[in-house]
Amino acid sequence: MTINREYFINRNAQSTGEHEIHVKGCSYFPQPGNAISLGVHNSCTAAKQAAKRAHPDWKVDGCAYCLSECHTG
Repeated sequence: MTINREYFINRNAQSTGEHEIHVKGCSYFPQPGNAISLGVHNSCTAAKQAAKRAHPDWKVDGCAYCLSECHTG
C-alpha cells in the first residue's frame, strides 16, 4: 500500500551542510518560514529527487527521526 504524504525541506542547512527533508508532525520540523513544500509524494526517495531537482546545489538528506528510511547520516 502506498501512502502519499506532503514533504518539506528546511531552507537552512545543518552544520554538516545538508538540507533536511521532513514530514509535518516531526518534532524537528523547521520553523514555518524555513519549511519549503516539496509537494505530495509516495516515498521519501521521490521527495529527495524532487528536492534535488528544485535545489540542485543543495545537499539533501532525510530527517533521522521522521524519515529514517532515507537518512544517510
